[in-house]
Amino acid sequence: MIKEFRNLNGDEIREVKLYLNSLEKNDKSIPQIKEEFNTKVYNFGEGILFFFKDNKVVGSVKVILEAIRHLRVVYIHFLTVANNAENEVHIVSELLTSAINIGKCKGGSKILLGVGNEKILKLLNELGYISSYNSYKMKLENRKTTSEPLELINLSAKNKEEYLNVFNKSFSDMPHGCYYEMEDIEKYLNDNSENRYYLVRDKNKLIGFMNIEIENKVGSFDIGLCNEFRGVGYGKRLLETAIYTLNAVNVDKVTLNVIEKNSIALNMYLKRGFVIDNILSHWIEIA
Repeated sequence: MIKEFRNLNGDEIREVKLYLNSLEKNDKSIPQIKEEFNTKVYNFGEGILFFFKDNKVVGSVKVILEAIRHLRVVYIHFLTVANNAENEVHIVSELLTSAINIGKCKGGSKILLGVGNEKILKLLNELGYISSYNSYKMKLENRKTTSEPLELINLSAKNKEEYLNVFNKSFSDMPHGCYYEMEDIEKYLNDNSENRYYLVRDKNKLIGFMNIEIENKVGSFDIGLCNEFRGVGYGKRLLETAIYTLNAVNVDKVTLNVIEKNSIALNMYLKRGFVIDNILSHWIEIA
């Protein structure tokens, strides 16, 4: 039987805790699990599905539902099966069918499945699902910048509306794009980590955004340009600006994540000297 997290009783939630901690070799508490799952990303538990057999969890899947409203896209990920579970193909099939049905019922017209586990990928292959493209983590060896950086403006309470507008204009129409609302930007403003969030300006025009993440001396970034500023050389300059900014905070490593389907970005990174470090996930276009 497949159940949504939001409909589980106390005993079932305790079984979820045992399953997840065994699978992830972790020790999350029930309050931590609830905090993770009861968010708008998964429509407050509706998009978190568990397969129960004999009152035990034998599989799970997560369905990102927040992109449906603006982009009509459903992202399915973190499909799992218990170690030594019987009828693994059946479990995967039932979980995926339920995930797809939820996405369609919510109005999703495009459904994408991301898989990072090779065992799960093989089970999906048995069901006829074949990977369409990959997402990669890339790293940069030569960090010497080749151009002057663009002007960066720190995200603030005063410019948060502008940031939201620029972010959505820059990112919502990209492969695997997303659409932010003000509450997402408020989380950035309340972020007390080393992460940084910027508007990018040139000649008094806001042209895009840049986000920097720093963890354990490893720096990564997201960059985006508003549609009207693409194809005129700003992409390379924005890339150099990101590298320049990470160099300035003395990170040991510069990395980024990219979707293979975003061929323009991938080719730009390869030409700049980024190399593929590893495959993050395989993506299957379901609908």
